[in-house]
Amino acid sequence: MNHSASPIPFIVRPLVFAACLVVQTAVGENLLRNGAFAEPVSDANPLPLNWRVAPQDSAEVSLARGGSDGPVLTATIASTSSSQGQVSQRVATRPNRRLLVTADVRSSVAGAAFVQVKRYAGRRELERIALPASGTEWRTVELEIDSREADAVEVICRWKRDEKYQGGTAAFRNIRMEDLGEKVRIPLAVERVDGVATLQSIGVTATMRGDWEPDVAGRLQYRLVGEAAWREAMPPVARPSEGEFRGSVLDLRPGTEYEVAFTLLPDGKPVSTRVSTWREDVPVGRVVELPDQFDRLEPYVVALQGTADAWVHVRPAPGARGAIVAASGGPDFAVRFDGASFVLFEGFEIRGGEDDAVRINNSHDVIIRGCDIAGWGQVGSPDARGIATNSLGKAINMQSGIAVHTGSERIRLERNFIHSPRGSANSWRYGHPHGPTGVSQSNPLGNIVIRDNDIVGNEDHWFNDGIEGEYNSYVTGGPNRDSDVLGNVVAFANDDGIELDGGQRNVRCFNNLFRWTYCGVSCAPNLRGPSYVYRNVIVLGDERGRANFGFKMGGAQFPDQGLSSLFRNTVISHGA
Repeated sequence: MNHSASPIPFIVRPLVFAACLVVQTAVGENLLRNGAFAEPVSDANPLPLNWRVAPQDSAEVSLARGGSDGPVLTATIASTSSSQGQVSQRVATRPNRRLLVTADVRSSVAGAAFVQVKRYAGRRELERIALPASGTEWRTVELEIDSREADAVEVICRWKRDEKYQGGTAAFRNIRMEDLGEKVRIPLAVERVDGVATLQSIGVTATMRGDWEPDVAGRLQYRLVGEAAWREAMPPVARPSEGEFRGSVLDLRPGTEYEVAFTLLPDGKPVSTRVSTWREDVPVGRVVELPDQFDRLEPYVVALQGTADAWVHVRPAPGARGAIVAASGGPDFAVRFDGASFVLFEGFEIRGGEDDAVRINNSHDVIIRGCDIAGWGQVGSPDARGIATNSLGKAINMQSGIAVHTGSERIRLERNFIHSPRGSANSWRYGHPHGPTGVSQSNPLGNIVIRDNDIVGNEDHWFNDGIEGEYNSYVTGGPNRDSDVLGNVVAFANDDGIELDGGQRNVRCFNNLFRWTYCGVSCAPNLRGPSYVYRNVIVLGDERGRANFGFKMGGAQFPDQGLSSLFRNTVISHGA
């Protein structure tokens, strides 16, 4: 994508600043001056009076005052940039007030326009909140906010400049902010505490009720059931926008019952719950033994359903090699899990699949263990950019050894050898890498464990990412929530060793080796958090020998991001 902005002309329209902050106290009045965009600065300068328009945005902004829609502020999106255009107005407010913001928004491409509200104390930004985005017809959106300690609130009409919005328009009208009166404050209290386990971790969520105050904090403790003494966990992270504290208890024993307690500081009482970590082995109630499956023209479909106390164990038949081989040019997947539950799938040699070797859809409580997976995907032909494309000219990407897809949760991928796809990813020399990946995650429900796998390409077959998330800008991108990635060897990736990008709600990445990768661990963006990246070894260098960063962080276009904790990692690099 081209992120360069259009050149800014030497002569630009004058800036329009709402320099005078005014506090209006009458309930129901619009605190925004010229909120209906009915007044221009002048006939010579048709920008909206009392609103601030930055020079780089003014060329895209126009003001129309006639027609059936009434006065409308329109932005014609003419430049591609990672930054967003904006027209803004800041007004003074009093602390502890209920403020209602309403607006009409519309855009030629859905999602291009939205209204954002920021709270300030002096020059310090306290919070930013986005109202729902635009559709292609006029949509009235609203948001009630609590001014709390703020002395000023800024209302911003924003439009996105991503490539897909180019040439489109974003429109705004009837922007209002009303003072609904004093906020009656309810003391913050714990409603409940929940824990979600993996083999060695517990993600803890404390759901709160009441009004959040600045710098509120909590405490997280744990102990084995039956122990007297509590142990300290890392402090939980406050998420006022979601009404929760979240945190993780790390380095636990599998198959063990723990008590975890959250305390609201400084003087709250502990609220606790009991959680058992997953067992290493599962109780098997039925065994399904498979003969070798060669040159299959359809995927081998696993739709078996066991129970928590009686899993179905799928394994090779005695004397069988354990081969499941898709015919060349045959099915999209060699193996497909669809609606499976409580299934242990173990010990197979899986080859082929024109898209993924193994695809998991709408399944839960599935373990794939000890499988040798290789030779999936397509080779393609390089286009003018040097990127491999299929017969339709589309770039080949996201073809996975194992793909964990929509509706799947409580998935364990362990002790597998995932290697040698048919194709290879391009390096950054030709633009963003496209190509195969070892493990991908696309809109899973979460609670995934990827452990002790060898996810290894080679000098002729590079991965795009070793472990990849398909929708980086969605909460369900990457592992989503309550997941562990540990003990893996990931090597030969022309982009990231792993992408955690997405929600990252109690997601942990630890004790891994990432080798011969361009970047190590990507946490960009962390939309919710918290995530924990620790005790990893990262040795950088792609197929060109180039190195980027050990940790890819950020994503500033996403407000209210979560916290990532990085500690006790080792990065070896000759570059950034």
